[in-house]
Amino acid sequence: MIQASAGQSLLDIVIQEMGCVDGLFELAATNGLTITDDLVPGQLLMVPASDTADVELVKLLKSRNVRINTDNYLLAPAPEEDELNDFSPNDFLETDFH
Repeated sequence: MIQASAGQSLLDIVIQEMGCVDGLFELAATNGLTITDDLVPGQLLMVPASDTADVELVKLLKSRNVRINTDNYLLAPAPEEDELNDFSPNDFLETDFH
């Protein structure tokens, strides 16, 4: 069992625990998830045994205490629409943007 941390995805978990993406669908199915489901921080996941796992990479990651976390949240919100006066790929005037 592995406990997901904030920002981790199934892809992060499969790379961290299996060393490659080959087991992504198997990991999702084992836990009753789809590959795009968001994980909840603290969620426990069963990591299946796999013939495709890269055991050496997993050992290396664990020996260096590496936790894969790509955090799929946007770092900045999208700008408000009223911040953009107009845009044309042919003009880049300073007055186009605040």
